[in-house]
Amino acid sequence: MTDTRISDVSSAIQARAAAFLEAHPLTDDASEELDEMVVEMANHVAAETGNTTRGNDDYDDLHDKADADASGINNEGHEAQIAYLIGEGCSEDYIRQTIFGDAESAPTGP
Repeated sequence: MTDTRISDVSSAIQARAAAFLEAHPLTDDASEELDEMVVEMANHVAAETGNTTRGNDDYDDLHDKADADASGINNEGHEAQIAYLIGEGCSEDYIRQTIFGDAESAPTGP
C-alpha cells in the first residue's frame, strides 16, 4: 500500500484534484461519501496486498495501517482525498459518480 500524502503526489494529480473540486463543490453528504471512499480504497489496497501475504496477523496489520493512513488522508482535506483516489487509479468521473450517489460506493477501480 502506498503511504500517500498530498505533498507526495505529483503536481499533475494535485492539479486534477484541484480542478475536480472547483468543478464539483462538495455537499456535506458528498464529503462524508468521500471520507468513506478513501477508507474503502485504502482497505481495498490492503486486501490486495494481504492476498500475497501469509497469516492473519499480517493481514490484520495491513488493514490497521490502511485505516490509519485513510484517517490521515481524510484529515488533510478534500484535495488530498481526491488526489489519493486519483493516484490509486480512480477516474474523476468515477469519483464524482460515487460521492454524488450515481454509482456504487465500493471502489472497484477506474
